[in-house]
Amino acid sequence: MLWSVLQIVPERHFSMTLLDELHLDLIHAADFRIYDTKGVMLPGVPYRIGVPMAAVRAAAARIIRSGRSREFLDEALSPGRVRAHEVLKTTGLVIALDKSFSLSERLRYARQYQPFITNWALCDLFAGSMKCFRAAPEDAFGYIRELIAADDPWRIRTGLVFLLSHCLDEAALPRALELSLDRNVLLHAEDAYYVSMGLAWALSIFYVTDAHLTREAFLEKVSSGDMDPATARRTAQKIRESLRVPRAEAREFKENTDSAIRRSVKR
Repeated sequence: MLWSVLQIVPERHFSMTLLDELHLDLIHAADFRIYDTKGVMLPGVPYRIGVPMAAVRAAAARIIRSGRSREFLDEALSPGRVRAHEVLKTTGLVIALDKSFSLSERLRYARQYQPFITNWALCDLFAGSMKCFRAAPEDAFGYIRELIAADDPWRIRTGLVFLLSHCLDEAALPRALELSLDRNVLLHAEDAYYVSMGLAWALSIFYVTDAHLTREAFLEKVSSGDMDPATARRTAQKIRESLRVPRAEAREFKENTDSAIRRSVKR
């Protein structure tokens, strides 16, 4: 199948767009072993090529170095195009990493890109790469609030990954924790697995940064019944899996979590 795709090379007189060139670059970098492995981890993703992450990053870097990121994004984000999973990954990296963008321009592209995020791999790569947020915390929190307040679980998870990736300093952490435990997040976590896992992941990272602050806020939400038991247990599990939390402390956290769940059931 891959060989048949490689035969579809435009004739010399045909002018390829940047998006066409990207598709061909990624096809030539394909590795069937990655295609098979990632397929297990990404069920429901209809169009994948199977490309090493290093090749995706290199493709994004080439587009940025060309100085034609805006031209590329205008095409890549236009409606009606079929896009491979790796093309969407590259698009997210261009948005996140091109230093020529102003923050307002980057956020405009981010809002256009958000509807394409329909799996954890796109979500986590894009949100984790937006390091520019650290230089403009107020604008960052404004955008993250939009995501946290959404009805789409992937927007909510994107907001959570933004928080756990870029909002860990002493000034930002209390606000990040408050947003993570927002009522809308907790409501979606009860029914949406990837929101629940995103919240558990965020809380485990916050715990490593400030154990006391995170533990108090977490146990309050669990005891009150605002956080569902499954998400609470996933949080305790993520903390137990962390190499940065002593085992005895992680066991105590799990015991406190179980006690808080029992108290919530009695209410």
